[in-house]
Amino acid sequence: MTTEEKLKLSEIKRHDILEAAIEEFQLHGYDMTSIDRIAERAKVSKRTVYNHFKNKEDLFQEILTCLLKTACAANTMNYEPNIPPEKQLKKFIKTQIEVFSRTETLKLARLVLVELIRSPTLSKDAFNEFRNTENGLMKWLNQAKKDKCLSFPDTSYVTNQLMGMIKTVSFWPQILENAAPLSKKECEKQATIIAKIFFGFYKSKK
Repeated sequence: MTTEEKLKLSEIKRHDILEAAIEEFQLHGYDMTSIDRIAERAKVSKRTVYNHFKNKEDLFQEILTCLLKTACAANTMNYEPNIPPEKQLKKFIKTQIEVFSRTETLKLARLVLVELIRSPTLSKDAFNEFRNTENGLMKWLNQAKKDKCLSFPDTSYVTNQLMGMIKTVSFWPQILENAAPLSKKECEKQATIIAKIFFGFYKSKK
């Protein structure tokens, strides 16, 4: 077996371990899940699990990291002075709605939210990490304000407000009510509505 083949096999095993951990955490909760159960579900030895992850908490943190990476990728945006800001924001909102509608995102989010409520020690830095994923939006809002396109007193407040509007249509209904993910047509419609409401209130009266 070549080095490249060994690396590929190692990546496959790591992926299988993560998937097994997600399933076990969902079925039994963080506290009741053991490395033995994860290894059994992943069809690998305990030693293999420990080769990839130090302990159960390390596994959970990796799952949290996967969710954070998804959130960060969706939150990347640069202010473009030559493009109408409402058009830019609508594109961002649509991307957010689409990401929050993905089955994989919702699966990880359900798991993480439940375990953070059950185990306060796991949520120690999680809130701040999730807040950091919104830095891209905050920078964009500040640039739009500097360019006199928007007017608002507090960036953090309007960021929370906008993300709250987005998650009201695509995240919380799926998490709490098991609602179906939005269709592409509905994503477009909701993005248009939210952008219009936001700009209708915060558009600069220059």
